[in-house]
Amino acid sequence: MKACLYKVALTLCSLWIVGLAVSAYSQETSANEGSNPNPNGRASFGRRGDVDNGPEYDIQIENGLLSVTSLNGRPEVREAWGPGKLAGVIATVENLAKYLRIVDTNLSIVLSAGAADVKIGDLKIHSNMSAIMEALSVATDGNIRGGPAANRNAWFIMGGRRTIVSQRTVEVFNLTGYIRTLGDAKEDVVRAKLDEVQRLTAETLATLYEGRNVENPSFRFHAGTSLLIVTGNSDYIEVVRKIVNALPGQQKSSHEDLLDINVPPTQK
Repeated sequence: MKACLYKVALTLCSLWIVGLAVSAYSQETSANEGSNPNPNGRASFGRRGDVDNGPEYDIQIENGLLSVTSLNGRPEVREAWGPGKLAGVIATVENLAKYLRIVDTNLSIVLSAGAADVKIGDLKIHSNMSAIMEALSVATDGNIRGGPAANRNAWFIMGGRRTIVSQRTVEVFNLTGYIRTLGDAKEDVVRAKLDEVQRLTAETLATLYEGRNVENPSFRFHAGTSLLIVTGNSDYIEVVRKIVNALPGQQKSSHEDLLDINVPPTQK
């Protein structure tokens, strides 16, 4: 009889200990699920509860404006962009960094020189910083890259403008056909026309390589032979070739598509 009572008491004691352990675990889990680095912002942990992924953030960029309506009423907004309610601010990397720092006061973002003023294309994402950095690279056409720094709450954003892979070269164009279309034009008139071609080349290159350091090709015209000698970046000379071949009277190969002006290959 005593042995039976001893077994019952031992069983009840074990159940009581298990109950305490379950209760403590439930309280700890509830506390973790309710945690948020910035309860007044829009950061939230991933739906799967994987803390390693970090908090998620809402970013909405449309027509060149970053939405900041969720931050209205917070004192940090005045410090970042001045007084008054704001619907949106210009979508630059600097403003995005300010927005994220306000949403999550525990978040540290370091910008490299040249990254702050880069504009961001349309973007709508609700995710963690790792995914946001990938989306940011796409939305800036590869001009921005970012990643984690010392810890999960520290990130760097750097400018990564593409450099053009090419070399300097010389191209010689025979402009006899084009000069014939000018009739009995004097040499100074011909040179003035070629100056227009040079200006058109510079404008085209500035459009194709917007935001990059472009060294325009140099032009030299030899009136006695009607030859135009162009020296410069081989990728840029390809643009000159298309413009010169499109001039009236110039012969061009039948397979060339004069409207197909592509940006030459680049690398990061």
